[in-house]
Amino acid sequence: MPTPLLKDIENSLLSGETKMALEDLLEWVRAHLPEKENEVMSTLGRFNKAVRDRNRNDITEDFYQTEYTKIILVTQDILSICRHSGAPSEGGAVLHLHHKHTCDRVPQNDDYQKFSLEASAGKARFYYLYGDEQQSHEGFFRRICYELEGRLFDYLHTGMQASCKVVTAELTFDFSQDPTIYRMNVLKSLLAGLGVPVNELEPLLERNLLYLYEKSPLLRDLGPKDFVCVLIQIGQWDWHPQLTPEAAKWFIYEFCKCEIPAESPRFLFFLGVEFDGSDDTVRKEVQAAVAAGQELKPLPELGMVQLNDVGRWLGKYKILAQTSTEQRHLLQEHFADNREFYMEEVELRLEKIITEFNNRHTR
Repeated sequence: MPTPLLKDIENSLLSGETKMALEDLLEWVRAHLPEKENEVMSTLGRFNKAVRDRNRNDITEDFYQTEYTKIILVTQDILSICRHSGAPSEGGAVLHLHHKHTCDRVPQNDDYQKFSLEASAGKARFYYLYGDEQQSHEGFFRRICYELEGRLFDYLHTGMQASCKVVTAELTFDFSQDPTIYRMNVLKSLLAGLGVPVNELEPLLERNLLYLYEKSPLLRDLGPKDFVCVLIQIGQWDWHPQLTPEAAKWFIYEFCKCEIPAESPRFLFFLGVEFDGSDDTVRKEVQAAVAAGQELKPLPELGMVQLNDVGRWLGKYKILAQTSTEQRHLLQEHFADNREFYMEEVELRLEKIITEFNNRHTR
């Protein structure tokens, strides 16, 4: 297996996959910077202990969040040293796995690009992303994040560097029938997802976007050209036709309605609503909420991926199959069982194609 890439390790850390990030970082330093091995092992052990103690209720949530923030900062410092060590950061991958997210989604991407060109007075933008639960809402969200960084063009030039920093958070939260608790649960997840300790005794609903910007250790090095991208995921069982839209309005018009410094990054919030595609009642409720949203820009409903969309994807990444005959062979090998697919299945199969190709061509 090739050594993990620093870019992917950083992305795992920013996505909240701390254990994976530390395990991959340990593998990286063993290959390229062995003098840091003990420090990474110690940090990984510290993280595992904090999680274990939290699960056993041996420590309070406040203590865990404080410890977690310290671990994130230590890991970021180690990553900074790795980036400037002169060691190769690439593990030899020919095509990175984030390209599995770029198949189809043309209507959604077109509308997102149009919305992004609109003049906006504030630092925050808001989007509705909705569709069947098997359509990989998080996949489209990650695609946007990778595109903001410029990483989706690395198949054209392997030395392509990120054009900006993008901090991401993919959040879920506990459902409540009480509007106040519903909002508090959203805030708890948002703060924790961006490394801000959550104190149950503090007046959470008095916090705002400025507080998040000032307190998050993950945002301290970001500037006005950088982005903070947040996906708030709402499954079918957490959807409520009144509570969810009202909480969205509160989030936009109260939590985010504040002045933040000009040197702060831009914030992109995606409300990702997932439902059973066969449930027309929930679909109609979601569609009504999307139509009524003002500040929330509605992206088209995520639909099925057609076989010709996969063919178009293979035509783009010719590195995988140089000729039309080779492309047809890959289609036949991996997608012969149907004419349309859920995006979750498409991404799994594209990941397999990319991984098999990389395994054949890495050094």
